Amino acid sequence: MFNLHDFVIKTLSTMKNRLDEYQVRTYALSWYSKSVLTDDDMSTIDNWYTSDNEGIENSNSDFAEDVTLDTEKEN
Repeated sequence: MFNLHDFVIKTLSTMKNRLDEYQVRTYALSWYSKSVLTDDDMSTIDNWYTSDNEGIENSNSDFAEDVTLDTEKEN
């Protein structure tokens, strides 16, 4: 028999490797609000991202440029 909960979890698991984090979280929240996903499911999904990001300060740091907020013009 079809199980919607299992289907959504499998879909999310596939999405985590293919889409941005915010898209996966948004999709999960939509099913959580419909009571398909539980608090434990949301914790699992959160751990996909929090455990992967431990020790990483800023994934875009290689592309960061020094930005000044000084409004003085050069002479």
